[in-house]
Amino acid sequence: MAIFDFLKAPKIRQYHHEYIYYDPQKEAREERIKRVQKKIQAKEKGGLYADNIKSAYSSHREERNRKMKSNNVRYIITAIVIVALVYWLK
Repeated sequence: MAIFDFLKAPKIRQYHHEYIYYDPQKEAREERIKRVQKKIQAKEKGGLYADNIKSAYSSHREERNRKMKSNNVRYIITAIVIVALVYWLK
């Protein structure tokens, strides 16, 4: 039976180190603090901050839609003014 032992690959030994001073609650709290500080800095600079790509895309899309709506209102007002001027000049 020892003949077939050389066909079996030995298991790879993995290094496992358990941290002595690890506090998951502290890590989560520090991560939240960093995230909030980045958001505050982004607001002060007037830019956008997003935690991940999905929120970055949605916040950018919301800002773009807001700008487009204001542009549409501007176009409508301009059209009304032009029509009023044309009517008044007739």
